[in-house]
Amino acid sequence: MSIFSTTKMGLFISLVLIIISALVAVVAYSNATIINPAVIKIVSTNDALLSLSSYNDPCELVTTTSKGLLSFNFNFDNKNHQEFNFDELFKIKNNSTDNVKVTIESDGVNYISLQPSTSSIYFVVNGINKGNYYDLSSGEKITIKVSFTIPENTSQVEIDGVLRVKAVTR
Repeated sequence: MSIFSTTKMGLFISLVLIIISALVAVVAYSNATIINPAVIKIVSTNDALLSLSSYNDPCELVTTTSKGLLSFNFNFDNKNHQEFNFDELFKIKNNSTDNVKVTIESDGVNYISLQPSTSSIYFVVNGINKGNYYDLSSGEKITIKVSFTIPENTSQVEIDGVLRVKAVTR
């Protein structure tokens, strides 16, 4: 009988060791940290999924900065009501292989309205984002109609802000 109780004792010790090992494994995974390196690649606008350019190169009203951003160069008189309308000021090209929905959002650019030249939808009206999108097929280009309506006796002498062009796959 002593052999039988030694076998039971051995099984009991083995079972206890398995339970302890399982508990250690559970505790280790509840505190696990996963490190995943990320890489950011900056590309020129011609290699990006969307590219922006002035409609007519070279264009005195639209220039590209050293950082690859489009810059609008307008002058206005803040004492008189003025309207500026440009039917095709700049263009957006879909360089991706996917069809996308494109929008433009204004961040602090007052008095501006933006819409695709061939569409009646507006992305921005008088500096207010409308949340509308335009379907752009792979390889397709659209030109953007830009207008400014500067109110009379405005205190703002310089229009400053950011326009963001965004796309999502459709």
